[in-house]
Amino acid sequence: MTIEPASWDWAAIGSGATALAFFVSAWVFALQLKDRRRQSAEGLSAWISDRYAPVGGRLERQTTVYVSNTGNRPVHDVTVVVGHGHLPHKVARLGPLGFPFTAVIAPGKEELWPIHEQLKSFDTNGVLRAEATFTDSANRRWVREFDGQLKRHRRTRVRISPGDEELAAAQLGNYSLDNPMMVAMAFKSLLGDPTAEDRLDSLQWLSTPESVPKWGDYSDAAEGITDLAMASFPVYPAPGIAYVKMPTDLGVSYRVNGPTLMEVSIMTLQYRPDVEGPGWRVHQIGYPAPPDQMPPVPAPDE
Repeated sequence: MTIEPASWDWAAIGSGATALAFFVSAWVFALQLKDRRRQSAEGLSAWISDRYAPVGGRLERQTTVYVSNTGNRPVHDVTVVVGHGHLPHKVARLGPLGFPFTAVIAPGKEELWPIHEQLKSFDTNGVLRAEATFTDSANRRWVREFDGQLKRHRRTRVRISPGDEELAAAQLGNYSLDNPMMVAMAFKSLLGDPTAEDRLDSLQWLSTPESVPKWGDYSDAAEGITDLAMASFPVYPAPGIAYVKMPTDLGVSYRVNGPTLMEVSIMTLQYRPDVEGPGWRVHQIGYPAPPDQMPPVPAPDE
């Protein structure tokens, strides 16, 4: 059977071709729009320089976080998390390690921050990586992940599974006075155990000397932390100052990605090289103590 062209429904064919052309044009436009959205974020990158340099006849580790904006528009609300581990395996999130919250990085500008002092709290002989979360000029939130991939940032709360104990241990760092998380955990543990041996002496030893009279017998502090948990890592608002967030205990462990509203107390710690057993000491719990209002730290030879 032969179908003659004269019998074809040219109107229907024309309508179908028009609809197909419309959908193709819409698809191409959507791809172009997606590309334009990514272009304003593609210029933001983060990395870590980790090397040893000769200082005074010996080798000293010098580790620096870099964040660069090679795009043609500013990016805003930049936060950085340092990670340790080999891809594609899990990377332990060590926190910002002193890299400050950056309100704006202008086009063509670069921010850098040394973190080798903060790394003394961790065993980090492997690869260090940086993850940057930021907002573009159109108020879209992005994340440049540890593997370098750029993705839209979703504000999610991820429950930590029981299989992550090893990762959590690496994230907490070494058991030493040079690790503010360990000092904070010891302090909180003592507050919560009124029967601990030498509890008062131990709490005073873990406190800054200037704050000891304000704590009293620590009973008020112990009552105030009853329903509080502890964040996974500290933030460093200034050299020698650490904040450890103490949110309301939800009964399970979570990692929070992105800004989240929850009730939080802050444990403020100060690094004290001038006390017996040099290291971090707890100064207060509640509101974060402004760095410029912390006690002056005497030089070691004073």
